[in-house]
Formats: sequence, structure tokens, C-alpha cells
Amino acid sequence: MAAKGAIAQQIEQKLTDSVQPIHLEVINESYKHNVPKGSETHFQVIVVSEKFESLKMIDRHRMINDILKDELKGGVHALSLQTMIPSKWYSSIKRGLQLEPKYRTPPCLGGMAQEMAEKSNQQKAASSSQQPDVKTE
Repeated sequence: MAAKGAIAQQIEQKLTDSVQPIHLEVINESYKHNVPKGSETHFQVIVVSEKFESLKMIDRHRMINDILKDELKGGVHALSLQTMIPSKWYSSIKRGLQLEPKYRTPPCLGGMAQEMAEKSNQQKAASSSQQPDVKTE
């Protein structure tokens, strides 16, 4: 298992201090994206806490986003959250459930780099079809 980076450790510490989770996973998913090796820009966070008991999911997410506001203003580009109350978490474990598919993050399709390459290719194709035929004798 790879060592956690400084940002992942910081996220873990802040969430541990703030919501006292009974379960916490901070997963660096930056490797799935078009970023330099070793980056800490894309994270999935799974957090189970009694502090979420009376909160709607949107309010749980707002809470986590507020706790991690400095990281989100800094280098963290994406944060995928799964916030659960203990009873749901224990129920999931008893049923042998894994992370719900809707919470699994898809692989990166290239983001801006792919869009820019496609646009460049389209521009090249358009410009080559617009060049007039030149006849030489």
C-alpha cells in the first residue's frame, strides 16, 4: 500500500477532528486523471459519522466542503463524497455491500487535454479543406 501524501493526511486529520468518524477512507484518485505522477488533486472520501444523523445528504456534503474549504481553494480539484450514518454503514456491511456503483468515480477521459486535441484536429481538418487548389504549369 502506498504511503499517503501530505494533502490526504491533512484531509484525514481535519475530518477526524471535526466529525469523529467511525469509518473514514480518503482515496487519492489523481492517478485516474491527466495530472503529473504523485499529484493530490482528485479525492474520494467515504466518511461515516454520528454527526450526520440529523442531516440531509446535501447538508453533510456542505459540512465536509466547509471543513475542507482551504484544500478546495488550493490544489484539490475534485472531491467525491460518500457520507453515511452508522446504521446505514453497519447495514451495508451486514449485507456484504461494497461501495455503491453510483459513488465509484469513472476514469478520466482526458478532460481539457482531450477537448483541446479534438478542437485542434477539427481546426486542422477545416483549414485543409478550405485551401484553394493551386495549379502549376
